Amino acid sequence: MRLSAQYLLMAAAMATSGVAFGQATTYDYFGNGFTQVTAPYTNSDAVQIQLTLAGPLGFNLNDASETMTSFSFADGTQTITGGTANSAFAQFSTDASGAITGWFVDAKGPGSTEILSASLSFMADKGQINSSQYGSTEGAPGEWRLANVSTVPEPATMLLLGLGVAGIGFVRRRKSA
Repeated sequence: MRLSAQYLLMAAAMATSGVAFGQATTYDYFGNGFTQVTAPYTNSDAVQIQLTLAGPLGFNLNDASETMTSFSFADGTQTITGGTANSAFAQFSTDASGAITGWFVDAKGPGSTEILSASLSFMADKGQINSSQYGSTEGAPGEWRLANVSTVPEPATMLLLGLGVAGIGFVRRRKSA
């Protein structure tokens, strides 16, 4: 029984010792209406992006590439998601508080479809079906908002919790026998 109690105490100590948690973080981008359009785009269309990163953006980033765990890029005419994209890219700059100060995000879909938003080397939002069907806004970037931060326990944390519960059950069973 002494060995079981030791395992139980060790599991409890590790589970409560501040084991790291992953924080999936979702950001939303709301662009301004397109100022240059060709059909089927209109001036009421705009780029809207929702992307999720494995964790929050860091502080004082300078054109740092980030891996998106999921994303949806829309421009009023088409939507490109993680399931339909041929490629996608995200690069961010942040200030001392982690707020986004610059970006270049791009998703390319089938054919020559593309949706992008940028404020690093140039300021523009653009959606295009092909080179003659597009909508764009230049010099007037939209706004990024932090949509949510969801805390997800890491697998090791769940394993330790399970071992702790199993240990409690084992100790109770031995005491009742």
